[in-house]
Amino acid sequence: MNTFKNTQYTITTSLNERTIYVKIANNISYMCYEGNFGVETFNGPFKLDEVYALLNKCFETMDGVDFELNCKILLVKFKVVVLGVFNLAFELRLKELVIAEDGRLSIELEQHRQIVDELRGKMDNIIAGLREELAAEKKARLDLEQTCNNNMESVYKWLDVLGNAEIEMAMGSIEVSLGARPIQKYFPINTKTMMLDGSRYDSMSTAILRKIKHFYNLETLMLRECGCGKNDIGERTSLDILSNLHGSFTKLILVGSNQNFGDMLFIKNLPNLKELTMIQCIVYATSVSTLRTIKHNLKKITIQGTNVNETPTINKTEMEAYCKENGIELVIQ
Repeated sequence: MNTFKNTQYTITTSLNERTIYVKIANNISYMCYEGNFGVETFNGPFKLDEVYALLNKCFETMDGVDFELNCKILLVKFKVVVLGVFNLAFELRLKELVIAEDGRLSIELEQHRQIVDELRGKMDNIIAGLREELAAEKKARLDLEQTCNNNMESVYKWLDVLGNAEIEMAMGSIEVSLGARPIQKYFPINTKTMMLDGSRYDSMSTAILRKIKHFYNLETLMLRECGCGKNDIGERTSLDILSNLHGSFTKLILVGSNQNFGDMLFIKNLPNLKELTMIQCIVYATSVSTLRTIKHNLKKITIQGTNVNETPTINKTEMEAYCKENGIELVIQ
C-alpha cells in the first residue's frame, strides 16, 4: 500500500493479484472516492505490477494528472510518456464512497475542527501582531518620555540661569542717585515692581520700553517724569510715547508726567491694565471722552495732586459719572 498527499487530495493505492485499488479522499470536503481497476483499464501492453508502479509514480509527481468531478464520479485523467517514447493516456473512474451516518458526522466534526483551528491561527497571528505594535508604541513612548526628560533638564537649567538674569533698563551711564532717590539701572527678570525715572536719563526711549514685555512676573510699573528725557518729545502724544509698552503688569503709576499723558490715550495699548494711578499729572477734560471710545479693562483710577476744578483739567463730576456707570473705583485727592 502506498499513500500520497497534497493540499487537496490524499491518495491511497494497493495491489492484489488481479486489480489495483485506488482510494482518493478530498482534504477539504472529506468526500471519498474508490475503485478497483484491472490491467485492461490502462490501454497498453503492460503487466499489472508495471501499471501499478507507473500509477504510483504519476501520483507522486502529479505530472499529467487531472481531476474532474461529475456528479458522484471522480474522473482521474492521465497523460504520461513511458520510456521516453510511448505516449500513454488513460482515465480512472472512481465512485463516491457511501459513508454511514456516524462517519458523516465524524467528517463534519473534523471540518468544524479545521475551521476552528484556522480561525484560532488567524486570531493568534492578529494577537501577535497587536502585541508587536503595542511593544513598539510602548518603546516609542518611553523614548519620547526620556527625550522630554532630557529636554526638560536643559529647560530647567536655562530657567535657573534666566531666573537670575538682569536686564538693563537705562541707556548710557547715569549718576548713582537722583538727589536722595537711588537709581536702579538693572532689574532681575522676575521683578514684580519696577520704577523708571526719565528726569535724568532716557529711560522712556523706544529701546527701553520694548524690554518691559520680558519681565514675565511684573505686576506694578511706575514711570516717573515719563514725559521728559534727553530728546525733545514735548509734542508727542501719550500713545506715541508708550506705543511700545507691552507686558503682563496690571498696575501702572505715572508720577510727574507732563501734559502728553493727560488724554489717557495710552491705555489703548494696555489690555491687561487694571489699576491706573496718576500723581501730579495733568489730566485733560477730554480724558473721559477718550475712555468712552477705547477698549480697556480698568477697575480702579486714582488721581492725586491735580486741581480737578481748573481748566483744562478733568471734570470731576463727569469722571465720577463715567466710573460709576462702568463699575470703576475712582479716587481723586
